[in-house]
Amino acid sequence: MDSFPIALKIIEKLQQIGGVAYIAGGAVRDFLMGLQPSDIDIVTSLPVDAIRPLFKKTIEVGIQFGIIIVVEDNHKFEIATFRTDLEYKDGRRPTIIMQSSPEEDAKRRDFTINGMFLNPLTNETLDYVGGKEDLKERVIRAIGNPHDRFREDRLRMIRAIRYAARFEFSIDPLTQEAIKEHAPTLLPAVSFERILQEFDKIHKDGNLKKALTTMHRLGLLATLFPPLKETDTLALEALEKPENVPVVLQLKALLEHVCDEERFHWIQRLRFSQKDLDLLLFSDALLLKLEKGNLQQRLHLYASPFFEDASFLLPKEARGYCLDELQIYNEQINRIKGKKPLVTAQDLIEKGLSPGPQIGAYLKKAEEIAITHKLDDKKEILDRLFPT
Repeated sequence: MDSFPIALKIIEKLQQIGGVAYIAGGAVRDFLMGLQPSDIDIVTSLPVDAIRPLFKKTIEVGIQFGIIIVVEDNHKFEIATFRTDLEYKDGRRPTIIMQSSPEEDAKRRDFTINGMFLNPLTNETLDYVGGKEDLKERVIRAIGNPHDRFREDRLRMIRAIRYAARFEFSIDPLTQEAIKEHAPTLLPAVSFERILQEFDKIHKDGNLKKALTTMHRLGLLATLFPPLKETDTLALEALEKPENVPVVLQLKALLEHVCDEERFHWIQRLRFSQKDLDLLLFSDALLLKLEKGNLQQRLHLYASPFFEDASFLLPKEARGYCLDELQIYNEQINRIKGKKPLVTAQDLIEKGLSPGPQIGAYLKKAEEIAITHKLDDKKEILDRLFPT
């Protein structure tokens, strides 16, 4: 169900008890761009205590910031009281806030295209910060003094680049200069978890390669990955960075000149999942294992759930060779993936073997026979395994 009609009803309720209420932020931007917003935030003149009794289900996630979540028809809407943020101490969150007007609330936000309000009852857009003009000009511009905006929240530096990459907008020169100046302060003000979330969002939009290049040009990547400090932006742009692989492998490609152990250290700081780190380790070891492994060992590598993604970082010749073998031995690889051997432990016991370590060795030999001779008949494999 479209969330807009539900948001409209919520705003009507807020206005019925004397509150001013608008749709805010990214949803307004998306509406003006003809896009469907993923979520709709609402701002109001009413305090949380006045909002809570109006709705059956609410979630208190940011009462100290004047924020409450209302759940209606399985949709969540963040409702915030108009506010001014007076003091930031950690480069991420305000520590002193006070209730204010729509105009003051708009001026505390990050970028002009995210600083507009929409009254859905009249279809009027309230723009105190020049967001409409910047949308028209396709520009990402910090509201007010960009240095103030980035000192308040260092994560906004990455968000500026994410929006620019997502919408294919340019970044206002003054905003760019402020990012360059404040890039060294990204850490430790912003957690690695939040940085990875931004990377994931950029990757979902399909623009991580472009965004990473911009981040490097503006000094942010060197803060995250010190080995890149001496890497020229043009050299970085020239690197082959596959865009259809997970973020962890795109970062590996970015740091291709760094040894595996050091690269793993810098990448794992972003708090990737264990699955992502296992993929990184698999990718690091893949080429060597392919070169030194026999056919049976290579097929087990192809059967790994990590192989498809990791293969994109192989040299072209090696990847081409692997793809040829994947096609030739597709049936055997699928059996390995499905853990459906042609010869089982029970078959070996029936042949007179006793349970124990030798069963495993014979199973491995049986698989080798099936693969080497491209056999799929159990009897023929057993006959070769136990020649008379």
